Amino acid sequence: MPELKNAPASVNVYRIKPSQQRVLRALEKREFFKLIIGGSFTDAKKAHGLAKVYASAGAHCIDIAPDETVLDAVDQALQELPPEIPLPMMMISLPLDADPHFRKIDLSQEQCILCDACIPACPTDAIATDLTQLLITQPLCYGCGRCVDICPTEALSLTPFHQDQEKLEKLLSDPRVDAVELHTRYADPYMLAGFFSRLGSVLKDKLVFVCFRPSESPVDRWQAFLARLQSFVCETTPFLPLVLQIDGKPMSGSEDLQASVPSLIAAQEVYQTTNNVYPLITISGGINAFTAEHLKNPEYQFISGVGMGTMARKAVWPYIESGDTCDQAFGAARQIVQAFQNRFVCQGL
Repeated sequence: MPELKNAPASVNVYRIKPSQQRVLRALEKREFFKLIIGGSFTDAKKAHGLAKVYASAGAHCIDIAPDETVLDAVDQALQELPPEIPLPMMMISLPLDADPHFRKIDLSQEQCILCDACIPACPTDAIATDLTQLLITQPLCYGCGRCVDICPTEALSLTPFHQDQEKLEKLLSDPRVDAVELHTRYADPYMLAGFFSRLGSVLKDKLVFVCFRPSESPVDRWQAFLARLQSFVCETTPFLPLVLQIDGKPMSGSEDLQASVPSLIAAQEVYQTTNNVYPLITISGGINAFTAEHLKNPEYQFISGVGMGTMARKAVWPYIESGDTCDQAFGAARQIVQAFQNRFVCQGL
């Protein structure tokens, strides 16, 4: 396990839960794999299928929206697993500001001309038509914005996805939730005081991740943000480290060889700029099958793991749609997860 920095000598390390211990070991071995179901994805049935498949395939963490129905569905999926399969850590993603991971599609029927251009652009089949009007299935939308970009009449738009404060506190207090990920677009250090004032008491046993894009904030701002966040985390969970998730190209949904390069370069910038003050760095945004090969390069071997969303979902989507969460779905998911868990094997590391 990584050294628990800033932890008082009297801290009882046995307070760390088994799922958290497994994650910390995976981060230290640089083989961490997280399934990102989506900060705005609230379709419980499909979340259940995704979680069951990737937990069976060896994922260390399942990242879900702040939604009780989704939490219950994913928990049910994990309870259905054979006892020999180690349970992944359950993570809730939260927005600190207007982060693009937390938004839903809205439709103006008056402006829609039924051109159907948006339907094939949607990666989750959240958009359909009955030939008389466009139909939106809100729970399936995770706010990628591809449909907005392609709409010729601006009939589609994105609105923030928020959770009620009281419901959020209840959700974070749930003992099934072992981690939170704070998403920020602006990395404003002054937003943190209010957040921890409201929710710090329910984070006391959670492993805290922060997801941000260094390219969208000046270096001095995101450095100040991380320093302030580290301070709050040390006060709230002194026995658990802060984990960074560097987001290069959020929700790109691309199979391109270069899709994850922005994440890799951004992570390298953070690692070098901060002089390894934050030893646990993961990446997200544009993660696909080629990312595991990139991670074998010496300049990226400091990266502790990945969070994969769109391409992880896409790999097993057809099988879950057909009701198969076993053989074929498991095989597809296992192939993805193993590529990241075995990134050092051929190098003898």
